[in-house]
This record gives sequence, C-alpha cells and structure tokens, in this order.
Amino acid sequence: MEAVHAGPFSEEHVSLKVMEEFMAGRGLVAGGMHHEVYLTAFDDPDPRTVLRQPVRAAG
Repeated sequence: MEAVHAGPFSEEHVSLKVMEEFMAGRGLVAGGMHHEVYLTAFDDPDPRTVLRQPVRAAG
C-alpha cells in the first residue's frame, strides 16, 4: 500500500502509524520494510514523500 506524507520527514512516523492502523482493520500486516520516494527537495519548506509499505495477510 502507499500514501503521500505531507510535512517534515521527522513526522513520517505519524503517517506510517495511520497506514498500520488501516492495514490492521483489513487483516493485513507489514510484509517488509517500507520504502520512501521523495517528491520534493530535502530543503523544501513543504516536503512530500510517498510511503510504500509491502503488505501480506495477517496470520
């Protein structure tokens, strides 16, 4: 699954937590480490990052 995180890189954990809760509600768990695709420069005042999380069925 993937989502766009808008905001500081230091706050990505908040978006990852939302993704985790979404997965749990659908019987899914992380199937590996997440990947990040940076859509803006690191010094952009309004950074955006695509967060991609591999998933698999729970259990």
